[in-house]
Amino acid sequence: PDVITYNSLISVFATEGLWIKALSLLSEIRSAEIESTAVTFSSLISACEKAATWEPALQLLNAMSEARLDQGTVACNAAASACSKGGRWEWACSLLHEMQCSGPQPDIITYNSVLDACARGSAWDRVLHLLRGMEHYGPVPDQVTYGSVLAAMEACGSWQTAEELLCKMRADSIRPNVIFYGTAAACVVNAWDRAAALLSETRRLGILASSQLRVAVMAAFEEGETWHRALDVLRDLGESELSIEEFSSAASACSTSGGWQAALALLATMLEPPSGTRLTPPDAECFNEVMIACTKATAWGLCCDLLTVMRQRRVVPDLRAYGFAVRACGLGNQADSALVLLSDMDMHGTEDTDGFIWNEVVWAHEMSHVKLPAMPATFLA
Repeated sequence: PDVITYNSLISVFATEGLWIKALSLLSEIRSAEIESTAVTFSSLISACEKAATWEPALQLLNAMSEARLDQGTVACNAAASACSKGGRWEWACSLLHEMQCSGPQPDIITYNSVLDACARGSAWDRVLHLLRGMEHYGPVPDQVTYGSVLAAMEACGSWQTAEELLCKMRADSIRPNVIFYGTAAACVVNAWDRAAALLSETRRLGILASSQLRVAVMAAFEEGETWHRALDVLRDLGESELSIEEFSSAASACSTSGGWQAALALLATMLEPPSGTRLTPPDAECFNEVMIACTKATAWGLCCDLLTVMRQRRVVPDLRAYGFAVRACGLGNQADSALVLLSDMDMHGTEDTDGFIWNEVVWAHEMSHVKLPAMPATFLA
């Protein structure tokens, strides 16, 4: 077989992600004293890139230089992408620097690979530095570029920069999509008014808000203790489906702001949705969020009722659910009801493995100034 045959085999292995087999062919080529080509090394580096094996990719790139083969932008880009997937943003930046100094000239794919590496590594300051370099020296940023930069801004929570990026995208005639708005909203979790503005902007532009965007906006409302705005978001859903994450975010916002009645109303809607509305049945976490709100309101009776509703809906209450209910009983000076819950746990086979619920029952009795009976035998194991 000649080098063209080997190159074809390497390309097949690269496509299948079999980078070790691809590298073994290089040994065969050398043993047969066949001269490798730039295509040989580029294909091998691509195989490493698909497997996120950055170290062999860089070694192959160096081997190309030693063999006086033209590395080419394709091979360098594959090596940079391997560094990104392997979580080695420093090496990706080093490779970009070498390309800028000695060639080949980096293109938009090179920059996007390095930006992705830096975003994955939470090196947000380096991300902004690279973006500024692109604005001055090229290439022109594209949607992939801004996606990586926004992802880095989400990691560091820089909402001002996220908003600036959206403005730059428009200036560059790049239309932000719903994913960009969702990422930007996640950056503004500490500024609910800005999150609301982003959601309003998507409506104005006719962009259908994603679940990611709505959850991020409602998380901002929770942080700002503006639960009524979270409910406004849900009311605007119309015929769209309400996800578990959206419900939990809205209920959590209600809990944080003391809107326990609103949290209960949300749960009621989830359990009995209006005609024509597609709603996901609530899971244990949804019930728990509502129980948190009721516990804060000392609504111990409602917490106990919610446990019953959970079982009626075939949702198994977990230790957290029982913990919230017992705590609510303690806050309401209902020590006897706390003991009833403990028996209910035992009857349904829910194990208090670390004594968490028993400790809550002890606390409930202390709050009620009631003498604590002996621990049940089933809890003494």
